[in-house]
Amino acid sequence: MDTLLFVYGTLMTGRSAHEQYAQPAERLGEACLPGLLFNLPGGYPGVVVSPEQVLTDTACGSSVLLNCTHPQQEAVPLVHGELLRLLKPIEQLPRLDRYEDAAADGSGEYRRVLAAVWSGGEWKAAWIYCLTTLPSGRPMVDGRWSDHALSSNSGVER
Repeated sequence: MDTLLFVYGTLMTGRSAHEQYAQPAERLGEACLPGLLFNLPGGYPGVVVSPEQVLTDTACGSSVLLNCTHPQQEAVPLVHGELLRLLKPIEQLPRLDRYEDAAADGSGEYRRVLAAVWSGGEWKAAWIYCLTTLPSGRPMVDGRWSDHALSSNSGVER
């Protein structure tokens, strides 16, 4: 079974952490999911997804079914990124968890959840790193963490 990872910031192809933490991986293409994208004070992004998108939470083990409509048909904001197929997930996921400060008990800055992601015309189950708490400030309107987001912060890119 494939291990898919939805990335939306520094882990995307060509970004600062991609080679060190996301490789080896195969880029499957663009993807999106309903949620809110924030540009955090440290100069890196964070996502908050609705509980309906979460299939499995590593901290609490909850499960729900995949949605069956295209996300743009719903009146919710989208987070845009890319979908990767991890080629050595047993080695990569613990390394990614450390990078993202994703503690198994949910006490880190992020948590890794299996979520419903829209890619290639269908819903797919993919791991995503979500914030454990709602940040202050407003989400990014277009749902894309871009070079503009990088230059708008003086903090260190994560």
